Amino acid sequence: MSPKVTVEVAKSQIDKAGEFYRTNGVWSENALELLSSFRGMHERAIRALRNNISRKKPRPFIVASRLKRRFSIEKKLKRFTTKLSQMQDIAGVRAIYKNIKDVRLLAGQMKKSSSVLKFRREKDYIESPKDDGYRGIHQIFDYHQELRIELQIRTLLQHFWATSVEVLDMKNRHSQIKQGEGEEWHREFFKLASELFADVEKSGCLDENEKKEKIERVKELNDEHKIFDTLTALSKGCKFINEAKTKKQHYLMVFDFEKRVINLLGFDSLDLAEHTCKFFENKENVDAVLIRLDDVKKLKKAYPNYFLDSIKFISELKSIVG
Repeated sequence: MSPKVTVEVAKSQIDKAGEFYRTNGVWSENALELLSSFRGMHERAIRALRNNISRKKPRPFIVASRLKRRFSIEKKLKRFTTKLSQMQDIAGVRAIYKNIKDVRLLAGQMKKSSSVLKFRREKDYIESPKDDGYRGIHQIFDYHQELRIELQIRTLLQHFWATSVEVLDMKNRHSQIKQGEGEEWHREFFKLASELFADVEKSGCLDENEKKEKIERVKELNDEHKIFDTLTALSKGCKFINEAKTKKQHYLMVFDFEKRVINLLGFDSLDLAEHTCKFFENKENVDAVLIRLDDVKKLKKAYPNYFLDSIKFISELKSIVG
């Protein structure tokens, strides 16, 4: 049975659990139970943030949310000295719009704190993209001054780009490009693609010569490394099985890397969803993520990386480079 964790007593215990993993590279049974409970506590913050967004106009094209995967938490504990209780993206909500104007409109509206959600800070990666080319707006909120939650706001083009990066990362199981690692030509290709997408959305400032040079370089990289072919091949080999026949409160998406099969499981009970997620997280070559989605029909649009789907990214980039 999972230990009952309250915010008042949890932080020191949660941090000890995180330090145990950082030091030993494995979780003790108690540390793993604490992590599971800590993640589950963030469901309240997710509901509050999604409800807040639902009252804003215009409404996003897609709203999706997730609890951070154990695998991702482990990577962060290894890479940074951040305490587990201070991780700001254990819970995340993503709002996707069709244009930059609506992205900025929502970002401005969300800065007004509510009774349960206090705006903390924002990072504008559209104005100042990450070194790898990532673009979007990230906002951090305090939920009842107890927990933190992250909101990512992107355009569809930015979403296609970000999820295609993750497709290649998932192909190798361990993320590389997002950490500034991996093949140099992969990193260069996606950074160029990001700059060309930004030019389309008028959030970049390329002159005609710069644009031409970047287009030619994308073509060169693709000719040499067959990047479009690789992404297309990955997109064709994934089987989806929807076992959630009726609408549920919680969904668990389970991806088997070897078999390339995605199972979608539905739950009314968060405890049962967490317990099932923990079961799959202990399996080799399997990834599991707890998500919330208003419309299961938009699952593939919200999480194309799990379907190894880069078709929209390829189509949009080809329309630019010819």
